[in-house]
Amino acid sequence: MKKITLIICMIATVILLTGCSENSILKDNDEHKDNITDLIIPEQEINDVVMNYYQLKLDLGEGYEVTQIDNYIIVNDLKSKTVKEYEVTVYKTKEFGDKYLVLAKCYDKDGHPSCELLLLQKTDDKYTVLKTAVGDIPMSMAFAVNRAVYENNTILFSVLGDRTWSVGSPDESKEVSFYYIIVEFENGESIKETVTGDKGYIIVLESISDVKDMKLYNAEGELQTSLADLDKYGSRGRDSEFSSVEKYFND
Repeated sequence: MKKITLIICMIATVILLTGCSENSILKDNDEHKDNITDLIIPEQEINDVVMNYYQLKLDLGEGYEVTQIDNYIIVNDLKSKTVKEYEVTVYKTKEFGDKYLVLAKCYDKDGHPSCELLLLQKTDDKYTVLKTAVGDIPMSMAFAVNRAVYENNTILFSVLGDRTWSVGSPDESKEVSFYYIIVEFENGESIKETVTGDKGYIIVLESISDVKDMKLYNAEGELQTSLADLDKYGSRGRDSEFSSVEKYFND
């Protein structure tokens, strides 16, 4: 009887310790808001809207012929008989309430490019571009911190690279991969964003705040680069504002 009682006590102790361990893990994980989206996004439909937006944006009117071929916008200047090819790349799409945020780039390989955050809304079963915000493309540290505010939300966005460069004697280059990002904000909030396999990130904070720190990690939890590196070797990005694109659709 004593042996049975002893065994029961040991089992109860193991269960109690296991429960405490699980609660401890949950508490640690709750220190950051995890943004993981498993929603089905209508990628092809959204890509078509993005291509249409850039075609309208690049159409300068009479004397120009603008067409789409795959993910390129071809602008033919009939007067000068010159042709420019703009490659359109969609890096990331994220659901945002009843809308979508799309990180894209339209570039003709002339000069340093910029990226654009498009705000899409579905009306009458059709998506349309409402507003856009322009951001910097990362250079030495493989990421940038572009920030825009929309209806009491702070939105951070950037293309992600696969290599960092540090200035020294000699300059050093390092291949990097990103699995998740942890952002700390000046208001005390923080967000952990999974970016596995993504070519860009869009992070939404449901309040208005500046960024205090940002760190990017690989799948092994190893720090790849951070805001401190960006401040040391590159430019953070820009504070941007959303602008209406209504004029492109009304002309």
